[in-house]
Amino acid sequence: MTRDIANRFNHNYGNSSKNIPEAQISNETGILPGLDGRKMSKSYNNTIPIFSEEKQLRKSIMKIQTNSLEPGEPKNSSECNIFKIYSAIASPSSI
Repeated sequence: MTRDIANRFNHNYGNSSKNIPEAQISNETGILPGLDGRKMSKSYNNTIPIFSEEKQLRKSIMKIQTNSLEPGEPKNSSECNIFKIYSAIASPSSI
């Protein structure tokens, strides 16, 4: 959206020498898994409503798909959807 605004501004005011902003997407984050394990997307209706009431937020989080390993069995953090989501929002020191 920022690039569109900058392009429109430059076109309207003839100021093509200005730099167009580049997207700042972290390669480490990649694509976040949604509640159903697919890519998180509003169109898939699998997002986490972070500004909803605590009860609704808890209900959504409890729907996140995980692997079928029994409690206490070792789990691979690179395959765990909950860990991927947590890693995207937590500070590096808390991971």
